[in-house]
Amino acid sequence: MTKEFRPPTIQHVMMFVCSGCEACQQATMYLRGWANGCPDVTVEVVSILDQPEQVILLGITQTPALVMEGKILDQNFTVDALAELLLNLPSDKEIAS
Repeated sequence: MTKEFRPPTIQHVMMFVCSGCEACQQATMYLRGWANGCPDVTVEVVSILDQPEQVILLGITQTPALVMEGKILDQNFTVDALAELLLNLPSDKEIAS
């Protein structure tokens, strides 16, 4: 049974990436494509080299790393895992708790 798409209640999605990382490049392309169907969601792709203090504060240890509402949802994932994650996004209230 295919799960029905529901628009996310998340407003801002950040993905931390590393240059030269093939998984990061693939995840970035997928995330941007997904965001085209979610006009209320702002997507920000951030190099770990551009914001190392954020990387440390968030506890990011691997890339790609997906962050929503200031919390890490997953790290070191494949595009298939990202697709599944985005399909099953928790609400902003679930992430905050």
